[in-house]
Amino acid sequence: MKILKLVLSVVPDLSFTKRVGRPFVYKPRVVICCFLVMVAKRLSVRGLHALLTNKEDLLAVQIRKTIPFPKEKIPTRRTFDRRLKTSMKALQYSMVAVVLFAVKHFHLGIAHLAVDNRMFEAFGAIWHRKYQEKGIIPDKLRNVDRTAGWGISHYRGWVYGHALEVFVTTGRIVFPVVAFARSLLTRGNTAVKQFGKLLPRVKRGSVVADSEYADDELALLLGSSGRKLFAPDKRNQKAWKANRRYKKRKITIEPFFERLLLAFPIRGKLDRKGPQAWPYLVLCCLLYQLMVTYNLMHHAGNPMEVTHLIRML
Repeated sequence: MKILKLVLSVVPDLSFTKRVGRPFVYKPRVVICCFLVMVAKRLSVRGLHALLTNKEDLLAVQIRKTIPFPKEKIPTRRTFDRRLKTSMKALQYSMVAVVLFAVKHFHLGIAHLAVDNRMFEAFGAIWHRKYQEKGIIPDKLRNVDRTAGWGISHYRGWVYGHALEVFVTTGRIVFPVVAFARSLLTRGNTAVKQFGKLLPRVKRGSVVADSEYADDELALLLGSSGRKLFAPDKRNQKAWKANRRYKKRKITIEPFFERLLLAFPIRGKLDRKGPQAWPYLVLCCLLYQLMVTYNLMHHAGNPMEVTHLIRML
């Protein structure tokens, strides 16, 4: 329960602008705690609800005592389903809250960052691009994730699926700052514009990225946070490989994705479709972030070794 208690002490009660319809019965922080249990225990939404409503399981009893459910009432499965799909903003603000906690208590350096993405294969069958562009699903194709798109990388070739975009620090401790998951129908530079404004401001810093993020509008947005964008255009990539600052990508964000894949069962095909897969991927980043913070609080030799801790909430 230690990680859940850390969430409740670090993440504030988030409140967003009023929306049309009924107000939320369960505060974002309460729902996030539930979803962290789902990720740590490798459960589906249905499995999460079954665990939390189990009155004989000792773990379920402890979780119910730790999470401040209003009137001790557990959300329904449909509520979990609905809230997961709309939780992206709350998850991102929670990540920023954890970062600010680490800055205050452990002097984490957040001026210099790197950003990159990792592609994930979509759940279900592959929808060929020529059919997707026409909006046609062949008769024998079943269980297609219509929200997925096509993307290409030097390492993995063509992938039909989604991507996880992450900003990480480039100091001794590689710490995820904020993340966003998307369909590969959206380009990386466009996606980063949607959440780059959440970055905490600094006096002077930098963001290193590959050519996918070479974008004047993005550079301006990152500049408003006090950071200069270092991203080569496609014509000058070879010259940039010798740049000292650009080399930081290779030893920070690329190993970060590998550690994330070791900690969570997200290598290969995703086990859920787009609207649920996107917040799930960001939840993995938030839980990783919390585990590193927990290690820092307990003076672990290597704070980034979190794989063995993931199931310990």
